Amino acid sequence: MPRFPRRSVFFTLLFLPLAAPLWGSNSCFSFRSASLIEVGQPAPEFELKRVLPIASSEAKELKAKKIEKEAKADTVKLSDFEGKYVILDFWATWCGPCLRKLPELKALHSKIKNDTRFVLIGVSLDDAKDEKMLGKFLAKREMPWIHGLAGGWETEIVREYGVSAIPTVLVIGPDGKILLVNPEVQAIEKLME
Repeated sequence: MPRFPRRSVFFTLLFLPLAAPLWGSNSCFSFRSASLIEVGQPAPEFELKRVLPIASSEAKELKAKKIEKEAKADTVKLSDFEGKYVILDFWATWCGPCLRKLPELKALHSKIKNDTRFVLIGVSLDDAKDEKMLGKFLAKREMPWIHGLAGGWETEIVREYGVSAIPTVLVIGPDGKILLVNPEVQAIEKLME
């Protein structure tokens, strides 16, 4: 019977979770344990650095300037959207499952963008120093909805919402309470009826 060195087992257990996204897993995750906020709980207030798309061509620059003029502040706060359905999408540019979910989010955004009852906010877990990279990513991937930079796993918003895997989508109702946790897009679309 072949004998496996203990080191191999150790490294397999250590790196298996890191490699899971490469094998088509449905989420990227942190090693910290957390309980995701539950339906019916009040959504904690947050304030994030707002990130705008950074255009790479002249035509896109004009579009970015228009978006910038429309931006009311350089921060994103939950209280700015009081009385609305707020869809929070926790994600990161390096998360394969998050990127696979982009077409769904784009379709959802196109359905809600003219409905004043709804707002979609991307909460990026990318490193706080990667703001410029994130802005370019948003422009390249044509992600025109509101984005805030959380700045990593060990941030207040991630702890308060109990996020331990991404993508994580939460829907906050107009009353400020968690309405849906990781819903299918169809469940969000039913709210529009």
